[in-house]
Order: sequence, then structure tokens, then C-alpha cells
Amino acid sequence: MTNEDLMRHMANWADYMKVPTHKLGYPSKSLCMSSGGGSSDDEFEHMCSEVDIRCAQIMDGIIDSISMPQRVAVNHHWLGVKHCYQTQLLDYEEALENISRLADKRGLQ
Repeated sequence: MTNEDLMRHMANWADYMKVPTHKLGYPSKSLCMSSGGGSSDDEFEHMCSEVDIRCAQIMDGIIDSISMPQRVAVNHHWLGVKHCYQTQLLDYEEALENISRLADKRGLQ
């Protein structure tokens, strides 16, 4: 995975983590009947949004699997979590390497 791809996925993950998730399990759009073959104007955007959410969920799983100091460093850098310590920059750099390696294993491009 290139550094640009990694940064794009990290930014997508950060956006995903900052959105409130209090929908209480209800769908955000109502169900409707379709005779088939039809497509709404925003269908492509909806499909892209679903892919972004799925990629963010994969990244969230990957970030959960790295060590706690690395996870704290990532959260500090991308989510603004106020927690600083001496080896944080080193942990962040190691975290990016581990995340990139794990993302390649998971097929994230």
C-alpha cells in the first residue's frame, strides 16, 4: 500500500470515527417498492458511501489489533485525543507501518 493510499484510508477512518452513531438501529432511508431496473440520482453516491464505510470498518479493526501505545498514538494524531507521552512519535510511525502491512494482508487498496 502506498503512503498516499494509507493516508486516504486513515482520513476516511477518522471521518468515520467522528460521526455520531446514535441511529438506534433504524435505517437512514425508508424502504420502498421498485419494479426493477430503476436507479435514483444519488445511487452512485450511496454506493460509494457504503464502500467508504466498509473500508473504515476494516481500518478500525486493523487499528484495534495493534498495540495499545500505537493505538493511542494514532488516536492522538487522527482523532485529537489529548494524551501525550515521550515515545508517541515513534509509536505513531511504527503504527503506520503495522497498519499498512495489515491492510495489505486484508486486501485494502
